[in-house]
Amino acid sequence: MHNNPYGEFTPNFPLTRGMFVTCLGRLAGVEGDAASTGYRDLSAGHYAAPYAAWAKEADIMRGLPDGRFAPDAPITRQELATALARYAALCGAEGGDTSAPVYHDQAAIADWAKEDVALITHLGVMNGIGENKFDPKGVYTLEQCFVTLVRLYEKTAQGKTPVGEN
Repeated sequence: MHNNPYGEFTPNFPLTRGMFVTCLGRLAGVEGDAASTGYRDLSAGHYAAPYAAWAKEADIMRGLPDGRFAPDAPITRQELATALARYAALCGAEGGDTSAPVYHDQAAIADWAKEDVALITHLGVMNGIGENKFDPKGVYTLEQCFVTLVRLYEKTAQGKTPVGEN
């Protein structure tokens, strides 16, 4: 297991976009180097480069509107839920009715993330923060990420026969 790029492993360290895409890419079995990521702030030698390139190609996680990936920026809970939902959908996961509001702070969830938040919640991969709130712009920790990725694996991959090279 890799320590965070900022030093010693700290479970409650805020999860960055680069850390998340690296963890998800490793779960998916992504290997190799990225010759180019297409992001102006993510060089091919960056630890997250191959995973960011994969996530972009697979339409799992995108960069920011200004052309950056922002690998050192904290990932918001709604960004994380969206990437998890896209990956789960690629793995064939279905989550039932994702149109019904799930959380009391549903109005604070960005329109582009509402369906994904509902899907990932219905799958039981990611939960709210208590009091039936999601906190869409809140941060996620490394520890929460690892628990979430275990749940994602259990819901999408465990016990399934690999298809092709995946």
